[in-house]
Amino acid sequence: MSDKEKLFKEIKSIVIEWCEENETYFKNNNINIDVLRNEKDGFVVSFDNDTAMAELVVEQASYAPYRFVSFEIATVEADRAKISYSWYDNESTSKKELKEQLTRGINYFVNL
Repeated sequence: MSDKEKLFKEIKSIVIEWCEENETYFKNNNINIDVLRNEKDGFVVSFDNDTAMAELVVEQASYAPYRFVSFEIATVEADRAKISYSWYDNESTSKKELKEQLTRGINYFVNL
């Protein structure tokens, strides 16, 4: 297993752990969470409430503006979906920063 594959596996585990740690927060804030994919090569979760939808993706994408993690929130404005928040990791994103950014994003989602 290459270093990149080991790092991907570790990042994926951190994101899954973050989701599990925040289950009560999601429930208390009326956020529905649905794990769309949890496989060796990726993890995808959707969040929704009465205001917006969000998607958290962990994958080894070849052509993407992120290293492994994408977090996007979409709202509807004038009957059109609009990305109102996005965060993507990069080569310098620390494990601590990853959790902080996911928390920042979900807090933004709650406060829409």
